[in-house]
Amino acid sequence: MFQRVTAVQDGLVLPRTATIIPQNGVKSLYTISGGVIRIMQLYGVVTTVIAGGANNTKFQFKPTGQTAIDLCAVGDIGTAPLAVGQLIAVAGPVATALATGWGVPAATQGFLAGPGTIDLNCAAAAGTGALRFVLAYMTRDPGAFVAAA
Repeated sequence: MFQRVTAVQDGLVLPRTATIIPQNGVKSLYTISGGVIRIMQLYGVVTTVIAGGANNTKFQFKPTGQTAIDLCAVGDIGTAPLAVGQLIAVAGPVATALATGWGVPAATQGFLAGPGTIDLNCAAAAGTGALRFVLAYMTRDPGAFVAAA
C-alpha cells in the first residue's frame, strides 16, 4: 500500500500508519534512496498508550552498510506513560533529548541524510504501545526519495 506524500512549504510530508514500538530494539520507519534529503521534522503521535516502565528512546539515521547516527539524545517514554494523542519528536540539535508531551517544539535544524533508514530505537524489553509517525523532508539530490519502511 502506498503512503500519500503531501508537498508543503516546509518540504514533503510522509505519514505512516501506526507502528508498535520495538521491545529492546530498533524499528526502521523510513527508507531513504537515490540521494541526499534534508530531514525537516520527525515526530510520532501516540495511538496506543506507551507504558511498561523506563524506556530510553531515540530516533536514529542508519546509513546503508554503516553504524547508526543519533538524531537526538534519549528521552524516557515509559516511566510516566504517554497517553493517546501525546507526541514524541526530534526538537533541536543532535545532542538535544527526545521531546515528549502534549505539545513539542519543532526542530530547529535540519539534518542531511543519504541512502539508509530512519529508525526508532527503544531500550525497554517490556515496553508497550504504538505511534503514528510523520516525516517532513526536502530532497537535495535529483532522484532522492523516501518511502515508509
